Parts: sequence; C-alpha cells; structure tokens
Amino acid sequence: MMHHLLAVLIVSLVGLVIPSAFAENVPDWVKNTAGWWATDAISETEFVNAIEFLVNENIIQVSVIQTSETSQGVPDWVKNTAGWWANGEIPESAYVNAIQYLINEGIISIR
Repeated sequence: MMHHLLAVLIVSLVGLVIPSAFAENVPDWVKNTAGWWATDAISETEFVNAIEFLVNENIIQVSVIQTSETSQGVPDWVKNTAGWWANGEIPESAYVNAIQYLINEGIISIR
C-alpha cells in the first residue's frame, strides 16, 4: 500500500512539473499495451516502440525539452503507472505525464 501511495505521489508531482503533456481520446489498444507491459506480457522494447509510435503520430503530444542520450531503462514507477492506468486506477493524464518524463529524461528518444 505504501508503494502505491508513493508512486501516486510521484506521478502527481511529475504532473505538476510537466503540465504541457496531454492526450485526447487515447485509443484503447494503448491501455492494453500499458497493461501488458505492466504484467510482463510484452517486453520493455515493445512498450517503448508503442510510445514512440504514439508520439510520432501525434496521438500523445508532448513538449520535448533538450535531452541527452542515456542507456538507462524505464524506471519501475513508470511500469506501475502503466498498470494502474490500464486498470483504471489513475487518470490518463498521469500516464501521459509519465511518458513526457521518459522523453524529457532521454530514456525514450523520439525520432
């Protein structure tokens, strides 16, 4: 329970720091993909590829800040966020803000 509260707090703070991310009518398959990744049904690479597609097709619009290359993986809290969103426990905006964070930190690079 404590981990859940901490992650919700982190997601909320990310939402305050990165208010420019937004999504309108994100397709259902995106929620399915997030849920599959959260339960390890798909790999992190497949999840990242789906996020890149969403951003490149303007399904999720983010403001990209200057990023540096990084080799770090997606943080566990983002995986938790994906699962909570897929289960309807948090709003879509929290999930989109987590994606914004990944892009701005250079964890996911958009081409």
